This record gives sequence, structure tokens and C-alpha cells, in this order.
Amino acid sequence: MKKLIALLFTLTLVFSLSACGATTSNEVEATTLSGNNVATDIDIHAVLEQITLLVKDDEPMDIDEDALTSLYGIDTAWVKDFACIATMSGVFPSDILMFEAADEAGKDSIKQVLDAKLDDFLTQAQNYDEDSYAIAKSCKVIENGDYIALFLAPLHEDMENLFLGK
Repeated sequence: MKKLIALLFTLTLVFSLSACGATTSNEVEATTLSGNNVATDIDIHAVLEQITLLVKDDEPMDIDEDALTSLYGIDTAWVKDFACIATMSGVFPSDILMFEAADEAGKDSIKQVLDAKLDDFLTQAQNYDEDSYAIAKSCKVIENGDYIALFLAPLHEDMENLFLGK
């Protein structure tokens, strides 16, 4: 009987300690999206491979360092690593932009550029295409640790989930 009580006590202690350290996915998501970022390593190139499968029919084009500056206004000094593609076919041309920032200042600069890109697209879509505008309104710039991304695409929610590891 004493052994049974000791075992129950031990199990109760183990479960209570493990519950104290647990973080729910909602807490992680709230922290990530609010800007109080958790330190996370993301293999943005592996995420891009998965995303490319989602947009393969739209003929994705790789974005290189020159295009980062000339098309998007992103200084390569702000970036430690990046994985970006764009599609030009279909009704909704997509920009899939993922970055690992070189430092906090670089991350802030990248965020400003991505926020401006999203705002510009919203303005254009509002004037020309109601369906694209509805999709673009639900797109957002996402931060996760040193990583920042914008999925300006019809399947942006699936892409965001891949980026966040959901």
C-alpha cells in the first residue's frame, strides 16, 4: 500500500512539474505575432521548397540578391539569409518573401519595406480587383525571432503555417 501511495505521489509530482513548464501553441502564436518574438530557428529554404509545391502551377521565379534591392528596396546588409519567390501568372501575382535578419536594425528595416509593399498592394487591389483586395486584406507581415516574412498570395495562410511550423 505504501508503494502505491509513493508511486501516485511521484506521478502527481512529475505531471505537475511538466504542466508548469508547458507553453500552449496559442501562447506561442500570440507572442510571435505581437512582436515579442521567441527565439526560433527556421529553415526558410526548406519552407520555400514546401511553398513551391503549393504554387508550382504559377511558375515561381527565384528572387536573387540584385532583385531584393532593385524590386523590393531591401539592402542585402540587412539580411543574413533569405528565401524568396514571385509568381506573375494568374489573377493574383504572388510575392513569397522570407528573411533571416542580420540584426535587430536590419529586421526593423525589412519590416518597414514589407509593410510598405503590403500597403501598396492593398491600394492597387482596392482600385482594380475586389477579390484580390479581399485576399490581401488578410495578409500580414509575420515575425518570429530573427525571421520576418510576407506571404502575399492566395494561399498565404498555408504558407504562414509552414513558416511558423504549425
